[in-house]
Amino acid sequence: MSVKPRPMPSRTPRSKPRTPKAAGPPDLQEAGADRLMLLAHGKRTLAPDSNALRVLVRLGFGAESEDYTAKYRSAAVAAEPQLPGDCDWLVRAHQLLRRHGQEVCKRSAPRCEVCPLTRLCAWYAGRAGPLRR
Repeated sequence: MSVKPRPMPSRTPRSKPRTPKAAGPPDLQEAGADRLMLLAHGKRTLAPDSNALRVLVRLGFGAESEDYTAKYRSAAVAAEPQLPGDCDWLVRAHQLLRRHGQEVCKRSAPRCEVCPLTRLCAWYAGRAGPLRR
């Protein structure tokens, strides 16, 4: 008994080729691209993730927004003039801001009482009043 191959279904040509969909929402794509460029020493940026971005905005770099992309771009534009050209410094600052946002400057329960940045923090000044340490 021989097996005959089935014919391939015919496809109608498309009017336009499909553009591949990017993985993830557009706001995270920009942040991810910036992070890759930072780590490759190809772009002068802090490339903040959500934790570092929260720290930057609370320190007064950029505007708070429900729109992640708007907040990200706002913080990047505000911080850019003060960034040095030293990529190793920027990578270390990226890592420290990220860790600070994870452990101290938390979204729902910030630990301002242990934060070394309260004297510089616009969010703390507006929420907690004068420094009481």
